[in-house]
Amino acid sequence: MKRGCAVLATSKSQSKTRVADEPAFVLHRYDWSESSLVLDVFTRHHGRMALVAKGAKRPHSNLRPVLMPLQPLQLNFSGEQEVRTLTSAHWIGGHVFPRGDSLLAGFYLNELILKLTAREDPHEPLFDLYAQVVKILASGLEPTLWPLMRAFELLMLRGLGFLPNLDAQSASLQPLNGQTPYALLAPMGLLALQEEGHTPWAFGVNIEPQANVALEPVQNRVFSGAAPSLALQTPARLAQAQDQTKPAMAQPLSEAPAGDLGLGLGSQANAAGLKGEHWQALARGMGSSEPLTQTLRVCAEFEAVERASLQTQLRAWITHHCGGVGLKTRQFMVDIHAL
Repeated sequence: MKRGCAVLATSKSQSKTRVADEPAFVLHRYDWSESSLVLDVFTRHHGRMALVAKGAKRPHSNLRPVLMPLQPLQLNFSGEQEVRTLTSAHWIGGHVFPRGDSLLAGFYLNELILKLTAREDPHEPLFDLYAQVVKILASGLEPTLWPLMRAFELLMLRGLGFLPNLDAQSASLQPLNGQTPYALLAPMGLLALQEEGHTPWAFGVNIEPQANVALEPVQNRVFSGAAPSLALQTPARLAQAQDQTKPAMAQPLSEAPAGDLGLGLGSQANAAGLKGEHWQALARGMGSSEPLTQTLRVCAEFEAVERASLQTQLRAWITHHCGGVGLKTRQFMVDIHAL
């Protein structure tokens, strides 16, 4: 018979091994044996978790029609290992399954959560934000997809601690000048840029401009002892970029260029920075009492060139924090377009 500390050390608490009615979304599913699945789920109180759904692939399984992505669920699971056992799942309802470009955008959200969050690391505000965005995707409001994706990316990065303050320069913490262009460059942060013919400074390094050289993400450049060269695009090049880059959701999937669906994965324009007033507006929106609504509104008011610039900079920033590995959603999108 076990007594004293031995009992405490070896006893299993039911409250720790069993979780009931946990709000969750399925992010991804993997085949496991002929009849079962391993699920990557995003839960509100426990973060991202791995669950095994035994028998979920059987024709008459109660789990088979429920375990769908982009649908609000309540899960019951148990276990103490890294992969828990799913005991039951219930569809909460409230919205329909997204379609078309909204479905692709939802897959993009899922991949961001998978790549940028750690297992069993709770992020309740991020879960609530994700649930809001998924509900908007299900509403079928196609014109809102581009600003919605940018707003989610910004708020997610800020919530995870990956985004610098957008109302101050990262190097000096000085406030932004409303008319001065700034670029979000990984890993340095928000960097002041100036018109061609002037010399911007960052971290005490002299960054000489070059004529007709587009700004590239820092992580894609090769440093050989010399400081990198950064320059803004000329107005003519920006006009060309504006002609090439259309509002992300203005075209259906069958007509939109591959990678130009507002997912931050394939803009045709190079980053040229945004004015300080634009970054300040984004910072105010994210810090408001309704961050998603206000940030979405700010993004929706951007012109085509500003949209292309923000999308390209966020794409490079996210790729940097994913370890330099690109997201697979674009390839999936290209395959769908090819069909």
